[in-house]
Amino acid sequence: MSNTTVTDLTIEQQLENVLAAHGEWIEGDGEAGTQLDLSGAFLAGADLSDAFLADADLGGACLHGANLSGACLSGADLHDAKLRRADLADAVLRD
Repeated sequence: MSNTTVTDLTIEQQLENVLAAHGEWIEGDGEAGTQLDLSGAFLAGADLSDAFLADADLGGACLHGANLSGACLSGADLHDAKLRRADLADAVLRD
C-alpha cells in the first residue's frame, strides 16, 4: 500500500479535501478543520457549483469563468477576486 501525497492528488481532489476541511471548520466553530484560504489561487474555469464557501478567503483569486452557481459565499472575502464571466446564478452573497 502506498502513501498518498498532495502531489499525487488531482486539483479536483485537493479542492474537495480543503472544502471538506472548511466545512468542518464552519461546523466546529473554528475548533476543528481549517478555514478555507484560496487567496490568490488560480481557479479559472473551476466547478465550485453549490460549494459552501462562507467566510472563505478568496481575496485576489482568479475565478474567471468559474462555476459558482448555487455556491454560498456569505461572509467570503472576495477583495480583488477576478470574476469575469463567472457563473454566480443562485449564489448566496449576503449574510
